[in-house]
Amino acid sequence: MSFKSKINIEIKYCVPWGYHAVAAWMVVEFYSVGAGNISITLTPGDSGVLKVVLDDQVIYDKKEENGETPTLTRMKELKAIVKSKL
Repeated sequence: MSFKSKINIEIKYCVPWGYHAVAAWMVVEFYSVGAGNISITLTPGDSGVLKVVLDDQVIYDKKEENGETPTLTRMKELKAIVKSKL
């Protein structure tokens, strides 16, 4: 599989609400798609934030998803978005 370019993913997560485990899971999932062709940044936050930004475009925001953390199905959709950018 050949990739076109390196992409940047930022995962913003709420520390007080304990979203670090979800953020870590997302890192593993995104890395499985792009390995060395993606750069992943984890940004600690607060106020219940859980957001994924792909090259300055928000592809997931917990607040926009009815306050739900991503399901396996939603994670597959996010991985497909990342893969399409590679």
